[in-house]
Amino acid sequence: MASETKKQYEISFLLKGEGSSETVADLLKKSGMEIVSEGRINEIKLAYPIAKESSARFGCVVFSAFPEDIDELGKKMFFVKEVLRFLVITPPIAKNVRRSFGEGTGQIVETEVPPLEEILSAGKANEPEPASDSGEVNDVELDKKLEEILS
Repeated sequence: MASETKKQYEISFLLKGEGSSETVADLLKKSGMEIVSEGRINEIKLAYPIAKESSARFGCVVFSAFPEDIDELGKKMFFVKEVLRFLVITPPIAKNVRRSFGEGTGQIVETEVPPLEEILSAGKANEPEPASDSGEVNDVELDKKLEEILS
């Protein structure tokens, strides 16, 4: 069953010294994949030799593709002579998290924050958060108190 939506993937690769990232980018484009962003290419020393190479060029490219096309990409990458190694992953989903110190424990507590669009649609973007009974102070009250102390 073919997927109707493209997903984002990241391919990291090691190229032989003379290889360039254009090799990987061209292969992605020829395979019908859209390049979202390209990372910098860095010359690195390998921990152990790969195909008799002691150094390589490391890079990564973020692209979007249909999930069923990823296996075919792997088969094509295997036959590119300049590519020593490669790995295709799905980038982790970024979470909106607020980190703060827990009251009395000194440990860091993570609280999930809703996306900005959700806050704006609810009409609560400009309203200060009400103070809770647990003794926590919101950012607006804290800013007011700091201004009061510093002036």
